[in-house]
Formats: sequence, C-alpha cells, structure tokens
Amino acid sequence: MSLLSPEALTAYIGPGDVVVVHRRGWRRTIAGGHILACAAAEANGKSDKPAYIAVAAALRGILAETGARRLDIVVSNHWVHYMVHAWRDDAADNEEQSLLARMRFTEIYGPVADNWQVVMSDEAPGRPRLAAAIDGMLLGMLNDVATESGVTLNRVQPLLIGIANAALGQYGQRGQKWIAVHESGRLTLALLDGATWVWTRSQRVAVDWTNNFAGLLAQEALLAGQDESTEAIIFAPLVSGKAIAARPGQLAHLLAAPPFVGDGLGRPDPRFGYPLVFP
Repeated sequence: MSLLSPEALTAYIGPGDVVVVHRRGWRRTIAGGHILACAAAEANGKSDKPAYIAVAAALRGILAETGARRLDIVVSNHWVHYMVHAWRDDAADNEEQSLLARMRFTEIYGPVADNWQVVMSDEAPGRPRLAAAIDGMLLGMLNDVATESGVTLNRVQPLLIGIANAALGQYGQRGQKWIAVHESGRLTLALLDGATWVWTRSQRVAVDWTNNFAGLLAQEALLAGQDESTEAIIFAPLVSGKAIAARPGQLAHLLAAPPFVGDGLGRPDPRFGYPLVFP
C-alpha cells in the first residue's frame, strides 16, 4: 500500500452515483474524493437489484484503486424506508420494540418488507424512536464488497440520520424543527421536537419543488397533527443557489455541506441519541 493511500473512505451510495470521500490520520483529514456515475444504476421499476450491482461494482473499483482499510457507507433516502415508532409499554425490551416496528413495515409495504433489515434509534424508554429499513440484498452486497476487498466495513447509516446529527449539532435542540433532505426526485421530511422524533415521510417531488416548499411543510404538519414549525433545516445540494420559498416568518437554514464530508455522520453527538447504523 502506498504511503499516500487513504486510510478510510466514506461513500454515499444511491441510484445513479457514488460519492466517495478519502480520509487519513486520526484527525480524519480529507485527502481527496471521487464522484462516480453508475450508468447501469437505474432501477427497472420492479427491482433495485441492477442499481445495487452497479453501485457494488463502483465501490470495488475505488477500493482497489485506493487501498483503503476502512469503509463507512451512507445510504441514499431512495433506498431507506423510515417510520416513527411510538413506544409500546407492552414490549418487554428493545428486541420486542424492533419486532413491532418490523411488523408495522410489513403491514404498510407487504411481503416485500420481509427481506428488509430494520434498526431503530437509541432513545430513552418511553420516547418515540426512528425506525429505518434497508433491503437485505443491498446490505449483503455491501458486506461482500468489504470482505472481498479486505476492508473493514465500519457502519452503514441512512442519510437522514447523518443530516439530523449535523443539523441539531449546528442549530441546537430547542423547539420544533423540520429537517428536509432533497435528492434527485425525492424529498424526505422529518419533524423533531427538541431531540424527539415526531414525524417522517418521503415523497417524490418535481424539479420545481422549491417554489412550494412552504406548502409542502404545511401539508406535512397537517398529516402529522402538528402546528407549523417556525424553523426548517434544509439539505438540498442539487438546488444550491436557488431560493427555497418558506412561509413568512419561518427560519429556513441551508446546510452547506453533506455530513459525510465532515464528522457529523461518522461521529454522531451522543447527546442526540441518533447513532442509528446497520450492523
């Protein structure tokens, strides 16, 4: 291995591309990066398997090229299903809470959810938890890539969690906040009250979604049975420089950089209770 080889890679994966950040040393200094287009990564409408295969091939290539020893994965919200799971007093332990969340995913999405792996955020007893589900086929491919490449797969974490850690770390936990994460064709919204999960939902959006952002938040608040929050934190790298129309009096903060470029994702602040990762 070259002395200039990065010690660790953080890779964002999603339909169409892989964004890789190289890190080196105990300070996790950024040493470079790649944006890899996956030409074959378009899903065929029935299965995401072609997209998974293309992303796995791209990761194999960059790992072979760099000789990295450790790998962190950030998974696009396109490939993660979220749900706020209300605490159940009749569940004996965390394992039963997770089982109930899995059953709810199956009720919503049907048999396709049988192959999903489900994890939940680590909250104090009695508080709602964020449940996230990822296709077991994708997770299996990622583990195979790491094993075949001789690297340690440290963690696989959904994009929303990294954004939540970065947003609360930068803007604090007081009051209600909407967190909005935009990727091509998809907007994921989450409402937090302090550090407590209240609501989350992903939806398809058109290219002009920024013109009706205030309306989208108002609709979500109605669905969630909540008053409209006065603050929104937005991660929308594809619309950088464009005006996002918030309602009058609403504070709209833009996160300038994705958390996988900094330490927001790799080292979540334990005060926020969101170390949600897939083993």
